[in-house]
Amino acid sequence: DEADRMIDMGFEPQVNAVLNAMPSSNLKPLDENTLIDLEEAKYRQTYMFSATMPPAVEKIARTYLRNPAYVYIGDQSSSKDNITQTIVFVKENQKKEKLMQLLTDGPPPPIIVFCNGKKGCDVLARSLDKQGFPTATIHS
Repeated sequence: DEADRMIDMGFEPQVNAVLNAMPSSNLKPLDENTLIDLEEAKYRQTYMFSATMPPAVEKIARTYLRNPAYVYIGDQSSSKDNITQTIVFVKENQKKEKLMQLLTDGPPPPIIVFCNGKKGCDVLARSLDKQGFPTATIHS
């Protein structure tokens, strides 16, 4: 997730190291007609999400992904007029209360809330579910 940010922050060597450490035998053959024992075949699925596709991210995708599917939302050269971004600065202990206020009084769904980590995302989703806000989490 956030491949472009990871590269921007200087983590390209670490991303490459992780991908290089994965067993290449888990990669699906390029030729779909290759006879394989489906009972024992295990294919690795690699998902890469990025808001932008700078050259370094494209290089990683070309190197490690086989037959990748690219999904583009709208015109890549312009901003989205129908999306409102709200940034609110609050103290750590006020975040949940402010989020609840925004969800209750703000625009109708769908709404995307970004969290700093997987654990925090899961904790927040459970809390919102309990309070009647249906959620779905997406993380690596």
